[in-house]
Amino acid sequence: MYVNKFIISSLFLFAFLYAGCATSNAPSNWLPDANELEQDAFGGWITLITADNGSLEKNQQIEMGEFIALDSEKVYIMKDSLLQIMKKEIISAKLEIRTRHNEYGAWATIGTLSTISNGVFLIFTFPLWLVTDIAALSGEAKSDNYVMKNPDEKYWKEVNKFARFPQGLLKDIDRSKLRPKAAEKKE
Repeated sequence: MYVNKFIISSLFLFAFLYAGCATSNAPSNWLPDANELEQDAFGGWITLITADNGSLEKNQQIEMGEFIALDSEKVYIMKDSLLQIMKKEIISAKLEIRTRHNEYGAWATIGTLSTISNGVFLIFTFPLWLVTDIAALSGEAKSDNYVMKNPDEKYWKEVNKFARFPQGLLKDIDRSKLRPKAAEKKE
């Protein structure tokens, strides 16, 4: 009886914590899976928090979209159209490049549920699986994110390789013809 309550309570805890582990600002099915990353020609999903003159006291705005390019003064992101954001006004940046948490989530769920076969030892193995799964899922969710408050040039140099145009927007590119990536439905 106590074991059943323990299992049910733990499953609810696992579901609650798993749901919060891998949050993403990118639209559903927008980020490529790990095996598609090398063939994906689009930039990562970037979330920028800006404030006038980089001041925390001023009104903050959140801008999100595909990371298109950057230059010495600006970051270019694509929403419905191309936006230019001054680097000096960015107080926080988060770049997401891929998603893999579904693979790990499936393995974590199967592994955790498999402890039912452990009989009375379930009291020990279930919490062990639960703790390690949550730690692994949390670590994996963060591994594909580049987050920094008041991003500096070192940060921008690091994330530039995940822009659609890591070489920058060339002068001969017609910016008005750039289009956002269509969120495709994956099956």
